[in-house]
Amino acid sequence: MAKIKPKTIPLFILAIVTIIFWVLIWSNVLVQEPGGWWSNCPNCWGDWSAHLTYISSFAYGHNWPLQLPIFSGHKFTYPFLIDLLSAGLVKLGLDLPTSLVWPGLIFSIILTYLVYLLGKTLTNNHKVGVFTAILFLFNAGWGADSRWLNLITSQIIPQRGQLLGLSLSIIVYLLLWRKKILAAGIIAGLLPLAHAHSYLVTMIIGAWYGWRFLLPALALGLPQIGFVYGWGSRNFIHWDSGWLKEWWRLGPMLPLLLWGLISAPAKLKKFSLAFWLVFVLGNYLRFQPYDWDNTKLFLHWYLIASIGAALVLVRWKLVGLIILLISIFPGVNQVSKIFQPATKYQFFNQTQLTVAEKVREVIEPQAVVLTAGNHNHWLPALTGRQIIMGYPGWLWTYGIDYLPRQADVAKMYQGNDQLLAQYRVDYTVIGPDEKNMWPDLNQAYFNANFPLIFDESGYKVFKLK
Repeated sequence: MAKIKPKTIPLFILAIVTIIFWVLIWSNVLVQEPGGWWSNCPNCWGDWSAHLTYISSFAYGHNWPLQLPIFSGHKFTYPFLIDLLSAGLVKLGLDLPTSLVWPGLIFSIILTYLVYLLGKTLTNNHKVGVFTAILFLFNAGWGADSRWLNLITSQIIPQRGQLLGLSLSIIVYLLLWRKKILAAGIIAGLLPLAHAHSYLVTMIIGAWYGWRFLLPALALGLPQIGFVYGWGSRNFIHWDSGWLKEWWRLGPMLPLLLWGLISAPAKLKKFSLAFWLVFVLGNYLRFQPYDWDNTKLFLHWYLIASIGAALVLVRWKLVGLIILLISIFPGVNQVSKIFQPATKYQFFNQTQLTVAEKVREVIEPQAVVLTAGNHNHWLPALTGRQIIMGYPGWLWTYGIDYLPRQADVAKMYQGNDQLLAQYRVDYTVIGPDEKNMWPDLNQAYFNANFPLIFDESGYKVFKLK
């Protein structure tokens, strides 16, 4: 029987601790209780309604050809690969919450290992790999108003595509380090459907390695971009230096990151320079309407910069360990809130869950439905049916001009035959969300002109066609 090497015992213990940590995290993200679905993750409450909508559109809404479920008739301009995976799990018999949580748990463990592996490989030091994973996963700025939010609570959990994007990107970086340029380009070419920002960063990094990288990355990636995002005239790139005033909030990490670059071995320093270029670009250019989304680029810089910083901390031994613990304090504080009952948010109550299950039986999968546009509306998230317009905040980040349609939705709820026909509305929902958004909506118009096909617990569905 093979003996376990003494050096591997601490790593084995860390692996067990890592798995337990992620199990505890994901067990608090979306919890099914008798009163409905709840989450201890505030960013998940904001983002996961969109992911539930996209999963449901594939699993229940027969979303083909692809349309954006929250803006009927529009291209599905969002990297949907991980949501398509979850939809497949629903088709195999899992419920919606489990279809989100299980892939998240598995890919979180994989990502943690890949971060460790990258740090270890680039320095040939397993301690640096461990320190890199800790610095990276527990990042955060100092101060309650810092915009440099913890990776786990702001992206890994709520923005599901980041799990695939970062994992594939790290594989690309490992291949580039090992001079397997063609293979790195092929992996990078798989990114657009998984995570668009990761594709952009890997293209910037890979450009330093020439056409052996760019040719496969472009040949595989550009068709996906055309398929999902199209080749329209939208230009998201603008000058914006707002992030420059944020970095002092890194506290002790800022000089540590800089010293890590300066003192790094020549090969690591040369490899890191392209990532520092990404950092510079992100500080002067905004790549989406929402400037905070530049964090999705900065994370790649921070990952590589953390390796240099971790190398410094390992060299400093006990002092380095103390600085490590101080540096991750803001991140640990943000992650700890997931375990605090005070941060509990309700996704949907039991009435909405019951109504959604019944409405799925009476509304055709590809029907177009008029609803309110609150981010946590039950109908698109739980039935996958196309709605005229969903949450404006999401549409804005996608670069969609939603204001004309927003005005039209309000008019339709006042009873506008022409607009209802123009938008090809099949069904209209009138429930608490709609009455809250438009207290003066004209329910009498719908009562007088269309059959009421569902009426339960304050939720009404009218059939218009």
